[in-house]
Amino acid sequence: MRWTVVKKPFVLGVAGYKNTGKTTLICRLLDALHAQGFVCSVIKHDAHGFTASPQTSDTGRYFSTGAASVVIASPDGHMALERTYDSEPPLTELLGQLAPSDVVLVEGFKRAPMQKLVMIEEMAFDAHREAFIAPDFVDQIVDPSHIRGYLVPALPLRVAGLNRPVYHRDEIDRLHFEVMRWITEEAYGV
Repeated sequence: MRWTVVKKPFVLGVAGYKNTGKTTLICRLLDALHAQGFVCSVIKHDAHGFTASPQTSDTGRYFSTGAASVVIASPDGHMALERTYDSEPPLTELLGQLAPSDVVLVEGFKRAPMQKLVMIEEMAFDAHREAFIAPDFVDQIVDPSHIRGYLVPALPLRVAGLNRPVYHRDEIDRLHFEVMRWITEEAYGV
């Protein structure tokens, strides 16, 4: 059964430093959303550059020799690599290239204007060891009002000085419930 409430995709970003669990969280949310019949897509930002195929593969060899675009196709799907020379495409352009989706989860793009969850791994405790102090990373987000919540690896479940919900990163059921609520709120303008 396909359960859809959205006319345009619900976009939710997951931001945080490298190795904080962003990919793991997105995969867990994808599993939960797919189980409810949502069609989901993912956009991943890689600030360090990437190669989708090893340089020893045909696709990798074509791209490494300077091809402007390389498309690989199979019965399971296709993938396009496009060389950009000026700058990376904005998130809005990438969203327009996706297959029709109910939900788009975005890893990275911390400065993009979208709702986002912030992963906190390297944390500093306040003087009373009652709360995490938000890392400098939060200051790099263009509009902190887009932050829907924080994910932390351990108790206490509070981020000092910021009025946003805090989730333990293993509370996937609770977080899935919240994401479903956000999707519904956006779909119905609540």
